[in-house]
This record gives sequence, C-alpha cells and structure tokens, in this order.
Amino acid sequence: MNFFIELPILHHSDTTNTFKNIGVDYNLSFCEVRNMIFYHINAISPYIDEETGIEYTNIHTNGIEYICTDKIDDLFKKISEISNNEKVCN
Repeated sequence: MNFFIELPILHHSDTTNTFKNIGVDYNLSFCEVRNMIFYHINAISPYIDEETGIEYTNIHTNGIEYICTDKIDDLFKKISEISNNEKVCN
C-alpha cells in the first residue's frame, strides 16, 4: 500500500475501560469512534458484533487488529478507489 487512508476506528471509552477492568461484558456501541490514518494495511476481514449483529471490518496491520466502523465491502471499495485498483473480491 503506497498511499494512506483515514478510517473511523472504534476506541475504548471511559465506560468500556471501566467495564473491561471489572470484568463486565459490553458491546461495541459503548466504544468511541475516532479517525486514524493508516499507511500500511496487511489485510481486512469481516467482523460482526455477536450481541448487536452490526457489521464492522477488522483491519490487520503489523500484528495489530483495529475495528473499523465501515462494512468490509464499503472499505474494500474505498481502498480500491484510492489505489486505482479496479479488482473486485467476492
């Protein structure tokens, strides 16, 4: 990837950090959304919140996973447009 892309990424909020620290389950709707700029993405994969059924995308980069609020098809289109890559994955 020889370009950069800014994406909405889920981050822990004060609430989710508290829940996490005391062992209480929570769903991703309690997280905050903040934009991050990526200069390198190794892979993307679908992620579905089992509690809510909401579709997100896992972004895999340098051994770390981030959850993007975009659905995988939408994110793939964004990346393809930026990289001028017209391939379509099914």
